Amino acid sequence: VRVIQSERYDTPEWTYGKAPEYSLRTDRRYPGGKLEISLSVKRGVIERCGIRGDFLGLTPIEGLERALEGVRCETGAVEAALTAVESGIPLWLGSVGKRELLDCMFA
Repeated sequence: VRVIQSERYDTPEWTYGKAPEYSLRTDRRYPGGKLEISLSVKRGVIERCGIRGDFLGLTPIEGLERALEGVRCETGAVEAALTAVESGIPLWLGSVGKRELLDCMFA
């Protein structure tokens, strides 16, 4: 029974593969500015990401949005994707950091 459970039911494909398509919109205010996030999620994966707000980023936010598209919509996967582009976060979001972005998406 444990083998069947671990091989079939404890997999992301089983958990998210049949998940419905949905949209998520959230916003929060942080000391560095307001952050507004909209996601379109299909089969547990971020298909489209939009990030807006009054933070003072220096470069177009599209680079960060593209870095999150194709990532599984779960805290660990998004955190790993953000860690991979962490040096660019201040350029995109000013003084709003990775922790605030994760908090806005998943809190």
